[in-house]
Amino acid sequence: MNTLAAPALGRRSRLFDAATFFGLAIAVAWFVVVRLLIGAGEDAEAVGRVAKGKELVSLLRHTAQDRVKTGAQVLSQDTRLQAAMAMPELDRLTVNDLLQDLQKLDPQEVFALLDAKGRVIAALGAPQMNGLDLSTSAAVKTALSQDGAASGVWLVDERVVELAVTAIRAGERRVGLLVVGVRVEDAALATAAAAADVNIGLLIDGRPAWSSVPVPESTWRTGATGVVEVNESARYVVASTREDDQTLFLLAWAVPVGALLFATLAFWRGGGP
Repeated sequence: MNTLAAPALGRRSRLFDAATFFGLAIAVAWFVVVRLLIGAGEDAEAVGRVAKGKELVSLLRHTAQDRVKTGAQVLSQDTRLQAAMAMPELDRLTVNDLLQDLQKLDPQEVFALLDAKGRVIAALGAPQMNGLDLSTSAAVKTALSQDGAASGVWLVDERVVELAVTAIRAGERRVGLLVVGVRVEDAALATAAAAADVNIGLLIDGRPAWSSVPVPESTWRTGATGVVEVNESARYVVASTREDDQTLFLLAWAVPVGALLFATLAFWRGGGP
């Protein structure tokens, strides 16, 4: 028996064990660091996508608001409309004819006429608003107190309709209010979602009414999210679902697995402890 070989083998075994331990420690540390870097990068990108999505939703709303404001202010100067609203009584046929004529001049989805106190006389495109007293709504109050059009929102068929409300005058007398509304179209929102690489959803009373892609409700509670408030009942939610970068993910796994394979190979070639 070679008595000098045993101490040498023991020392080699201890060196191998130490090298393996430190190698595995480095590999685990590498895995943790890479995963943290992946997560940080994904979070930063997600926040950026959500911010862009919110900007696009707000832009769609502002564009719609500007369009109906301009239309409402022009149409409120229509002499036939002013004369009809100045009459003591308005029959239903006259009102409907007026609204249809206005829609031909400015093809928006919603038109409504309110009396001088803010009660809805007739509504085209939003029949559920007929007869409602809107005198306490913010848009009507603003329109009654200023010369220009005021912005507002109605929810029609579970969609957001951006409104402009402006006074109708006969001379110096305010004889009623004109409401012009345009829907924020699903297709436009879907295009915005694709451009920002996010999911966009409309929540009404806390439940999903529409989304750019079919997703489970839990999607709006995961990843980075942003909110564009519409009113007390509705809001747009912009969500960026988290997707792992598979290349970096595989790289994070490759190093520790490679270290284990290397240690096993070295141990096998060295003949064991």
